[in-house]
Amino acid sequence: MREQADWLACFVSLTMLLIVQWAMSLGFGGASTLVVGAFILPWIFIVATRPQAVLQSLLTNWPLLALPTFALFSATWSGYQSTTLKSGAEYLLTTIIAIIGASCVRPRTLLSALLVSSAIVVAVSAATNIMRGTNVGLFGSKNYFGLSVAVLAPTGWAVLLDRLQPRIFRFAGFVAMAAAPALLIQSASTGALICSVATAAGICAILGLCRLPPLARLGGITLFGLFIGLLVVFWFDVGDFSTLLNSVGKDTTLTGRTELWDAAKTSIASHPILGVGYQAYWQVGSWGAEELWKISYVTNKTGYHFHNTYLEVAVDLGFVGLSIFLLTLVAFVARMGWAVVLWPMSPEKMFAIYVFTLLLLRSPIEVDLFWQFQTPTIIFCMAWAYLAPPAPQNIVAVALRRVGGRDIQTQVERR
Repeated sequence: MREQADWLACFVSLTMLLIVQWAMSLGFGGASTLVVGAFILPWIFIVATRPQAVLQSLLTNWPLLALPTFALFSATWSGYQSTTLKSGAEYLLTTIIAIIGASCVRPRTLLSALLVSSAIVVAVSAATNIMRGTNVGLFGSKNYFGLSVAVLAPTGWAVLLDRLQPRIFRFAGFVAMAAAPALLIQSASTGALICSVATAAGICAILGLCRLPPLARLGGITLFGLFIGLLVVFWFDVGDFSTLLNSVGKDTTLTGRTELWDAAKTSIASHPILGVGYQAYWQVGSWGAEELWKISYVTNKTGYHFHNTYLEVAVDLGFVGLSIFLLTLVAFVARMGWAVVLWPMSPEKMFAIYVFTLLLLRSPIEVDLFWQFQTPTIIFCMAWAYLAPPAPQNIVAVALRRVGGRDIQTQVERR
């Protein structure tokens, strides 16, 4: 009974989260407030039914709270204090909810709820695109629509492979995986498409590594890291990728993003240590934002960011905030490497590796992980929790299974 109640709470909350942008576009001032309230309300039930587990989860996953807490604290030096205070509190609340969901709700429950809610909203969005001749759906942005489809694929995969899931959910997972490529093409989001293909290739390599002994896995990961490093060096050394960019419909400015990046660097140079304050740059009256809006002929003065997570964090929170963010990513990569090398794979672990890799690949061209009331903030925390090492009492049992040649974690222990 409790599991069914958890599923319903997660489904309602995640569905509301996915339609926040649509609610904001309705023009009715109270619509977005009602939707956000419906996103928050189910978690009051979760907290009330297991307060000790909630407190323990927040203490255990404190690194995820560092950046939102600093964002909230940045209201003390922000030029738009009320905006920063409100947005920082919402960002911190969203992260707290994400940690509670990832740690206090069973993975199979949360993943199936995410699958169903995402499938419904994406399907309605796809139908809306066909009828209206657009590619933004209910999300208000082709890039956000593309990201939602990109996340739908690994969610469907995780649910499909979980034998403890009801058949209807596993069938939904199969349909989601089958439909994802066509929906990605419909979104016309080049970043989502390329990052999805690259992530899928990386996951296939990891699945191959997982069939090898731990030492061989470590060697494979090391070689892969060196390969990525060489690619980065090659990218900066060659420099001119105009032909490649033109082949995917992009110009050398990445649709004007280089101008945004130059403006971000100017702001960072002016406020290098602490930044201008969380979400204090893109505000009416802010000189830099006003200039960029004017150049881009943006009259509503909303919905803009720097299309680079690292620059966005540095502008808002300076090098202190950027350092916190980078340390969190380093800890995340360490968790992922630890999970791949030493511990058996499970559907939720592969989901975690997939979505983290996807978000990491998107970070230089999009800003997914720095917002309140957005799905990427939720799945980022889910991935962190699902990559946690086994509890101490389970480590010996896992080690014995590995010695015996069994590389798949049992369904009972995983739950």
